[in-house]
Amino acid sequence: DLIAHVLQRAVEGGHWMINPPTLLTLVHAVQQPIGRPAFAALNLDRGEATGAGSLQTARSRGRSDPQELTPIVAARRLDETYACLLGALRIHGASTAKVNLLAEWTDPVDLAEEPGPGQRNFKAPVDELPLSRLAEGYLAAPGAPPRRVGYYDPEHDQIAMVRAGDRAGPAAAGELYFRDATPRHELGDTKRHIVRYTAVATSRYREYFAQDQDLDFTRSSEPVVVDVPASGRPLAPDIVYVLPTFGWQRQGDTNMKRSIRYGGGLRVWLNRPWFSSGTGELLGVALWNGANGPLNDANRNKYKNVFTQWGMDPIWNTGPLRAAPEIRHFPDAVAADSYVSLEEASARISASEPGRIDVVGFEPQYDSERKLWFADLTIDLADGPTYAPFVRLALVRYQPHAIDDARISRVALAAFAQLTPDRVATVTADPHHPRTLRIAISGVAPSGPAPGGPALNRPARPTHVQVRVQKRPAGGGELEWHDAPAAEASVTQLYEGQALFQKDLGLWAGTVSFTTAPAPDAYRLLIEEFEYISANYAENRRAPARLIYAEIIEVDAAMVQAGGPP
Repeated sequence: DLIAHVLQRAVEGGHWMINPPTLLTLVHAVQQPIGRPAFAALNLDRGEATGAGSLQTARSRGRSDPQELTPIVAARRLDETYACLLGALRIHGASTAKVNLLAEWTDPVDLAEEPGPGQRNFKAPVDELPLSRLAEGYLAAPGAPPRRVGYYDPEHDQIAMVRAGDRAGPAAAGELYFRDATPRHELGDTKRHIVRYTAVATSRYREYFAQDQDLDFTRSSEPVVVDVPASGRPLAPDIVYVLPTFGWQRQGDTNMKRSIRYGGGLRVWLNRPWFSSGTGELLGVALWNGANGPLNDANRNKYKNVFTQWGMDPIWNTGPLRAAPEIRHFPDAVAADSYVSLEEASARISASEPGRIDVVGFEPQYDSERKLWFADLTIDLADGPTYAPFVRLALVRYQPHAIDDARISRVALAAFAQLTPDRVATVTADPHHPRTLRIAISGVAPSGPAPGGPALNRPARPTHVQVRVQKRPAGGGELEWHDAPAAEASVTQLYEGQALFQKDLGLWAGTVSFTTAPAPDAYRLLIEEFEYISANYAENRRAPARLIYAEIIEVDAAMVQAGGPP
């Protein structure tokens, strides 16, 4: 029976001496990886990253930026030209041999030899993440020296991109502390960039397909937008000059015309180029920070070259100022930071601690005619009325999206500039008083020094308002306005001096009377305010003066009709 069995197996091809066994492996070879790779948030505890040698991300700036919710973030080391990506990449490991990361981005460019700023588009490969085996562990990029580019997690079928100090699992025995294992994007500079990253997964089974066929063995992820922070300080701003500015708000559709001039503005003109720290670079104003100590005379002298200061005009009596401007005094800033480190060695708090400032940022604009950049800012004297204070701006280039110690440039000092005061002018046509207009002008004004000289010629305050009625012929142009004859219109001053219970506010009130009902658009009111600049201004009203406010109020149809019949 045994011999018969052996012979039967031999006939059937089942005897190992005649037909040795062969192990067959059946492979379901897919042309492309199963599913698309996808970027995802990584659930772990981020370690603290401080110091020049650690990977740092930009500080969180609220939820106003849509890129802040991206699952991938970028980290950099101080002054390094590459960026490392942190997060997770979900893949189908069994069908994926490697993942290549690709990048594309657009940078603003401002070159002095070009007629103006522009943009440039870039595309580049980032890094390769090989998945030679499906065991848990670190992935190494090809080439030498070896460099970790991720950590494969087979339980979740994802590649974790982590930095040293990151921790997976609860704070208990058995938790996993990671080392640096991140894809590296070599950007070639330390600037900020907004980059679109795409993951391209390659099939593990290319060898099972005919090589002479034009087949696609890859699948790409949806792109993810990542805000890559700047890693190096910007260049110091090149200041041309600073000019005072103001804005207007006018209401004139009814019988009451109201004009508000908002003062406190400054325009800073800057030489090209811009964007030394990449997209989103702002002009920053450096402000005092209490980390440097109390703002006493000694610290004012030590830090005088690195923070903004202001002071009252010494020739006038007016309301006081705070010791130094603060963030809240710049209401139109688009960004702000506190405890920002200074590069200047002279401002160090100690050998190991840099000086600190607060900073507010303003977006610059390009003037194609002057070939210069400019930024507008407003200083709100919120603590009380102060007339025309002087300000010396300490300016920096400010990159809000940067790692620590790379957010601002060295400080550049601007020349002294004087802020313009606010003014409100109101002109009312009263139907019960035909041909009469009531005028009031108010705003911050100096209360002294006290006037001297003959009482008859003595001005009430160091500033004086003058209102004139002007006329032009029918069909005349803007250059044909001239003072109206006294027989047609007259101005009566009712009051000029201190506003009620407010010594630092000035008020001028008066009336304009027309002999006959004025025709619409035939007359206008020219309001001017002068500041006496002579040392003996109080002696007479003909002392030298400078114009500090001017406004024109049209006597139009709405105002004439409200005045009633002649």
